[in-house]
Amino acid sequence: MALAVSLVFSGPTFGPVFGGFIMGSSTLDWRWNMWVVVIVGLSASLLCAFVFPETNTGNPDIKTASEKEGFSLEEITRVYLLRPFCALTSLSPYINSSDDITLGLFTTQPILALLTLYQSFVYGVLFLFYQTYPVAFGENRGWSTSLKYLPLMAIICGVFTGAIGIIIHNQMYFRHHCHTPDGTFIPEGRLPPMIVGGIMVPIGIFWFAWTATPDIPWPSPVCASFLIGCGMYLLFIQGFNYIVDNYTSMANSAMGVNGSMRSVFGAVFPLFANQMVQALGVARTTIILGAFSAALAPVPICFWYWGDRIRAWSSAKVPSNV
Repeated sequence: MALAVSLVFSGPTFGPVFGGFIMGSSTLDWRWNMWVVVIVGLSASLLCAFVFPETNTGNPDIKTASEKEGFSLEEITRVYLLRPFCALTSLSPYINSSDDITLGLFTTQPILALLTLYQSFVYGVLFLFYQTYPVAFGENRGWSTSLKYLPLMAIICGVFTGAIGIIIHNQMYFRHHCHTPDGTFIPEGRLPPMIVGGIMVPIGIFWFAWTATPDIPWPSPVCASFLIGCGMYLLFIQGFNYIVDNYTSMANSAMGVNGSMRSVFGAVFPLFANQMVQALGVARTTIILGAFSAALAPVPICFWYWGDRIRAWSSAKVPSNV
């Protein structure tokens, strides 16, 4: 799973890198940005069609639970569209009445609210960097179109390094320290790498901000980008796992609202990125982002110390048989 998430997380970062090479080519025009996506997508689809086995036995008597229950349109709307964005008086699998939709999700589930806010902001910062790096390395340092996006590869290298670190952590530490002596599962065992990631991200952002000027050699901000990528990955992978561990019976809804908020931040941040960078400059822009990242860094630390109490305050209880 760690490697799979690293591929998903690094995918958007590969786009500007390849796009920069295409736009900088003397033989390819901008349309090849779309052609590359089409070619890769169709190739992957064909590969899946031939490699993945068909699991449908063709037996009409074999049905899933949802097929047997016969979900109506109202049920689908209630479970899959409303539930992720509504707080329930108890975290039961379904919204049983309109009275259950009483308060916003963020007012009743602080763990989900804070993690979603934290991860959404970091995700937005990642997409804002896609607008910042061309200025820092292209306009300020005079790099060509083909090269000004290339430092983003440092973020990707950091992501894969973080994935390796998570695999080692799971094998060496987590599997041996995720249960109490009586067998109760401890979700907070997920948090040490997330705490490390929360420290790495603001350090990396401040490092990038203070070394983004042309008079400082380019390897310094590139190394800062590596630190940022590794920290972001640790925040995401362990944040996902911690949410699932805390909201086991409603993990799909919890991850649904988390993914929706992240997508909103990822779409909105690039809309003001150019204006912000042009008005404040690369250094001041990233310093502001680093300050917000530092302000959010205590979130996993608080959960490490008081996560069990917060779960007791809210209506989400972690089953002892996880």
